[in-house]
Amino acid sequence: MAEGPAYDLHRPRTDEWARVRDIRVRSIRDFPLAFLEPLEDALERDEAGWRDRVRRNLEPDALHLVARWTAGGEEVLPDRWVATMLCFVTDGPPDYLGPIAGTGGDRRANLVGVWVAPEARGGPVGPALLEAICAWVRDEQGLDALHLHVHERNPRAIAFYRRHGFVLTGESIADPRPDGGREVEMVRRL
Repeated sequence: MAEGPAYDLHRPRTDEWARVRDIRVRSIRDFPLAFLEPLEDALERDEAGWRDRVRRNLEPDALHLVARWTAGGEEVLPDRWVATMLCFVTDGPPDYLGPIAGTGGDRRANLVGVWVAPEARGGPVGPALLEAICAWVRDEQGLDALHLHVHERNPRAIAFYRRHGFVLTGESIADPRPDGGREVEMVRRL
């Protein structure tokens, strides 16, 4: 039986801003409902904006990881970043939650920007990224839970999170886009 492609997990550097942009654009194009950022905003952000975004994700309270297809320890096909996940720590709910944010509260880890390319779905890449994020939250941030919001009309993502220990909290927020719907909250205890 042939093995699938090898991969590694990588924390993007500021000089890789164009590749961060490219995987973000690919992810939004693939499933726009999973991202609160409109495609137009991602396409219009200039180099300085992308570099700033990468720099923020290099801060001690943030972690951005990508999965890259590899072979023999060398990266193959530079555009083959096939998955991405970000986590950031806030005091209380994150800003993207709107008016309830900014009121302070307990430190919490927030999982965002999750995407796995169609050719890598169902394999080990998504779970490997998630476990690396969970280890960072627990071991480096000293937190015991990972929070996320996922659109109620994204059953594939909800099923993935459930398989990996997340449960619905019963909380949700209105999706601000014209198509509406709700972003449901899920949490995984670590």
